Amino acid sequence: MESECSRRERLLMLLLSSDSPLTPREIAEELDLSERDVYRDIEHVARSLRARSGGSMWIEVLPPQCLSCGFVFSRRPWARKSRCPRCKSTHISPPRIRVGRR
Repeated sequence: MESECSRRERLLMLLLSSDSPLTPREIAEELDLSERDVYRDIEHVARSLRARSGGSMWIEVLPPQCLSCGFVFSRRPWARKSRCPRCKSTHISPPRIRVGRR
């Protein structure tokens, strides 16, 4: 009998198999999860991947950016952003997540 993968294992497998960065919404839709679950799990998956691979693979988060003024969110880029601190716009691109490799 084949064991079921955990939600975090499925998230990691999806990221490993993807050729391009994925947004949290794309991940949530692919895995039938909520975006909230994806945001909650991404830090844990990052720690697990780094430990499992001995540092040769890691989760790379391309940070969100304000589409109005170009501000790049560098602090906690995996966290959901709602408003630009510079121009107060709510037109924010989502972070994009992929696996980095050496």
